[in-house]
Amino acid sequence: MHLQANNIFLRSYFPERYLAPAERLMSMARMARFINSVTVYLVVATLLVSTQDRGFRDQCDARSTCKQGCAMDSFPSLACANDGTVVQHGNLVYEKLFHYDPSID
Repeated sequence: MHLQANNIFLRSYFPERYLAPAERLMSMARMARFINSVTVYLVVATLLVSTQDRGFRDQCDARSTCKQGCAMDSFPSLACANDGTVVQHGNLVYEKLFHYDPSID
């Protein structure tokens, strides 16, 4: 009884025989209550987590910008090229290989 009364998953599945008849909900109402509860939990979790995600995103953007700037400062004439080389290793075939060729302008 205790698990059925306090667990939102079980409360939405099993009939509420532990409640007074006037307080029992039909199966569709229990399912609506379950969907509403899960939606509220997801919104609250998103609000709590998204504040920290902005900081992580900003750090990743700064790191990408720094890395690109460092590569361009250190190797300004370095370009990426695809020369059509095919490499086979075991059962894997790699056809789209790129390499850095300093002679390409």
